[in-house]
Amino acid sequence: MQVKIAESLEDLKFIAPVLLQLRPQYSADGLIAQIQSQQKDGYRIAYVQEGVDVLCVAGFLLGQKLA
Repeated sequence: MQVKIAESLEDLKFIAPVLLQLRPQYSADGLIAQIQSQQKDGYRIAYVQEGVDVLCVAGFLLGQKLA
């Protein structure tokens, strides 16, 4: 089992079927385009891969706050 960060178009295509389970209003291409747009502002997606399967995905932003 490996935890990875989706960084390439190939990574996004690989994890898209899992993401589409949570965001069925998107097409695969539309979802990838939206993610790529958000990545310009620091959005990242981590995923867990076991063999050829994606077990889970999680999108996140890093940031700092005063509190």
